[in-house]
Amino acid sequence: MSNGALEERHPGELILRGDLRAPEVPALLDSLPVTARHYEVDLGGIERIDSAGLALILEWQRRLASVGGSLVLRHPPDPLVRLAQISGVDKLLLGDDDQMGMTEQ
Repeated sequence: MSNGALEERHPGELILRGDLRAPEVPALLDSLPVTARHYEVDLGGIERIDSAGLALILEWQRRLASVGGSLVLRHPPDPLVRLAQISGVDKLLLGDDDQMGMTEQ
């Protein structure tokens, strides 16, 4: 297990790694950038995720949208996709025809 961490690969290109579960989410939420910028986030390094991790991503999307920013998610792990589907929020992450940018590329 490892704490969730956000790393910047290049400006606007981020990597989210580690655990995104209830114990790790509060500290990570405060470290997420919220600007009027477009961010691409690679989720391939997520080791474990629960509903708190899903809520973290949705809250980050909401905060970014409120200031004119956006979030594109790349390489979502299967557990995140399943959680989003089970929770009925997959359209918030996936959008229609992948318009929100959540891709498995």
